[in-house]
Amino acid sequence: MALFEINEKSSIPIWLQLKNRFIYLITSGYYKPGDQLPTVRGLASEISINYNTVNKAYLSLVSDGYLES
Repeated sequence: MALFEINEKSSIPIWLQLKNRFIYLITSGYYKPGDQLPTVRGLASEISINYNTVNKAYLSLVSDGYLES
């Protein structure tokens, strides 16, 4: 199973699916403080979604206090 799977048929926007997945991975301990997350460009390419969509998820995670940039 891939770490990030996007459901194109979901009513939940893709950026929010991505954000929710990151929140789960952070709160479950998969990502520890200080861990390097995938780059915006790298993740966008890996899961074949727009760079701006990934960036929106990351910016939202920063503003909610889950990430530091």
